[in-house]
Amino acid sequence: MAMKSFILLIPILIVIFVGTQAEAQLPPTTAGASFNISGIVLCSTDSSVYNVATPTPPFPNATVQLLCDGNVIASTTTSESGGFSFLVRLQATLTTVLASCKVDVVTPLSACNATLPSTSPSLEASLRATIQSSVTTSKIITSPFQVMGSL
Repeated sequence: MAMKSFILLIPILIVIFVGTQAEAQLPPTTAGASFNISGIVLCSTDSSVYNVATPTPPFPNATVQLLCDGNVIASTTTSESGGFSFLVRLQATLTTVLASCKVDVVTPLSACNATLPSTSPSLEASLRATIQSSVTTSKIITSPFQVMGSL
């Protein structure tokens, strides 16, 4: 009798174990999650245009800011290759972060190319995609940077 009870208990334990493991693979959707937001800033007024014959150079040493609902959440400087990354913990869901946050370049474009404007407008990019999620962090990339306003 004890053996039958044990045999019946094994499938139940497997279902419970597998169910908790599957739940742990879900991306963070509750408030209070960590987000790794990254991108590349190019030295151009329109980073959405890429020409293989004459590639747009990166924008090194540019100050970029992560803004959510108009508030600066974090600031960093781009690498020599124009790359940047923010690792932030926000009291917001992934959906809210994608909808209400953006990345601005506050360094004038003339810092990377003297023929480009030295005043505002700045470059701006929205957050567009989750490329990978783990139990603790969602990785998000930016859309291409574009000039906001008029030149």
